[in-house]
Amino acid sequence: MTIVFPHHQDSLAGLAARLRRLANDLDRLVADGRPSAADMAGAPVLSRVRMDANQNPGLRGVVSGHPDLPEGEWVDTTDLYAVDYHGAWARTWDGWFSLGPKSPPLRGRPR
Repeated sequence: MTIVFPHHQDSLAGLAARLRRLANDLDRLVADGRPSAADMAGAPVLSRVRMDANQNPGLRGVVSGHPDLPEGEWVDTTDLYAVDYHGAWARTWDGWFSLGPKSPPLRGRPR
């Protein structure tokens, strides 16, 4: 017997679409070395960035321009999949972030 998680078929279709989007983004990063202008168009900005690695690596910072998160609030991102070493962008499970120009160098350790 095969058991598929999550149980709801619509949720499984949504998960497959999100995984495809993430895989496509990572494929473009491998090919181009950076996200495209289209990837970054409208990406929310995360400032005062710190690495946050509890179970899965993520970022913590002050968000602006995010459609669902409160403007100017400290937030923790979803899982981090790619980030450039100069702090200009990051790709999390949910999508792209532009890292603010006043962000300190990324640092931190798993707790």
